[in-house]
Amino acid sequence: MDFVSAASTVCRACGLCCDGTLFTAVPLTAEDRTGVFVGATRLTQPCRHLEGRCCQVYGQRPLACRRFDCNLLHALRDGEVTTDGALDIVLEAQRRVDEAVVKAGLGGRAQLVAAAANPACAPAVTYLQVHFTRLLGPGARPEPR
Repeated sequence: MDFVSAASTVCRACGLCCDGTLFTAVPLTAEDRTGVFVGATRLTQPCRHLEGRCCQVYGQRPLACRRFDCNLLHALRDGEVTTDGALDIVLEAQRRVDEAVVKAGLGGRAQLVAAAANPACAPAVTYLQVHFTRLLGPGARPEPR
């Protein structure tokens, strides 16, 4: 499987960068603030355009979304992990996040970023920092590499 197909498979199974797990908001550029995002300066997470784990405005997604590749995608591109291995990591991340949400008494995944310092969230946060992004915490935004 080529990288684009593999990345698409992994991203469609994941959605952590859009569901509020990794980021609180996505900054919008002047170019982004047309069409779907008229008048907005940022897109709060979870993204209202996320359905399940798929972006419903993929072709019009903001520049920050288009440029962001998580650590897992870099590992996939560099051959450090297979597609199946990446899918296993995604499933484990989702399991850890869901467990942290319950243990910390959070109202949902979108609250994990704000509660990143909570000891009940530590296993999930550490796993996310290793496999997805080191930038976790209040105000975290996708940063292109």
